[in-house]
Amino acid sequence: MRQYKVLRTWSVVLSVLAVVSFVSATGGVIAVAVIIDGFWETVAVLAIGTPVALLLAAWPLALGQGLRAIADIGDDMAFETLSTRASSPYGPTRRTNQPLDAERAAVRGPPPLPKRAALRRR
Repeated sequence: MRQYKVLRTWSVVLSVLAVVSFVSATGGVIAVAVIIDGFWETVAVLAIGTPVALLLAAWPLALGQGLRAIADIGDDMAFETLSTRASSPYGPTRRTNQPLDAERAAVRGPPPLPKRAALRRR
């Protein structure tokens, strides 16, 4: 079962708002370009105004994608079980001197070498 339904609902609402924003920004830029007199003014509106208008129209889409990503991450993390030894907060289930796997042995490092004095007494 999926959780975070409110985030997903707002994500859809913001995506629809983004489509409306893109259409209205494109229509507005075209209308201003048609109304303006002069070639260079029209080029300036198309070269400068279009990217700015579309960038401002894109914020609902970015926010909606962010909300959807947060909901996906929340769903992935909500049902994670503590069945693996690495994620268990209580440590290993058996108490031995042997490492549980090669990764833990690499973390602990090699066993300490015996001191020379102990070797000479034998």
